[in-house]
Amino acid sequence: NKRFTLIIRDKKLAPAAVVATVQQRLQKAGTDFYGAYQLFKEGETLRLGLHLLGVTSLEEPPPRPSRFLRKLALSAVQSALFNLCLARRMNDGLLHTVLEGDVMAKWPFGGMFVVQDVAAEQARFDRWEIVHTGPMFGKKMKSPAGVAAEREAAVLRESGIQPNAFVGFGKLLEGTRRQNLIRIDDLAAEVQGPDVTLRFSLPAGSYATILLRELMKTAQAEGSLQEIGEEPQPH
Repeated sequence: NKRFTLIIRDKKLAPAAVVATVQQRLQKAGTDFYGAYQLFKEGETLRLGLHLLGVTSLEEPPPRPSRFLRKLALSAVQSALFNLCLARRMNDGLLHTVLEGDVMAKWPFGGMFVVQDVAAEQARFDRWEIVHTGPMFGKKMKSPAGVAAEREAAVLRESGIQPNAFVGFGKLLEGTRRQNLIRIDDLAAEVQGPDVTLRFSLPAGSYATILLRELMKTAQAEGSLQEIGEEPQPH
């Protein structure tokens, strides 16, 4: 895990509103979206990834993209598709609902399995023993079933991507699953004059900017952000 300290500064911001939001946030899990910078440099990285998958054509494709650039571009497609699936689940009000065929993971780290008994796994999810996952498409990704599979297939179809497009890239595009939600047990807020200081830990691969966006949206504030520290924690 990584430890973060963030300072929120905004003259319009009511510090008490942020503190109240933090207290509410501790009672529920948050989304584990990829941050925007992971996806593109002005969209170029994602466009190259879609080109490599045969979805789109570039007017001036790189003559010989390096292995690093190809890996980055394909990862951008994976991340974008994960975000699309998670956004759709959130918009459909299903963040806290286990679906038939979901691929679940034991929290915080553990094996994955496909849901067959929805009622039983919903009870385990509600106790925060397991969490549903989203797709990082690739040949080795564990596939969902039933309703969950239909939802992921719809995102691929609407994105113009064939399921077999992810085959043939070797280790550049192996595929996996990513937890849709994360729970933060050590989130704390401290008022310091007009500012609010947030302190929390996040699992590797999760984004502080995503948590901040959720908090600010809930508090209905647009604070400026200064990241003043990030401290690795022992595993």
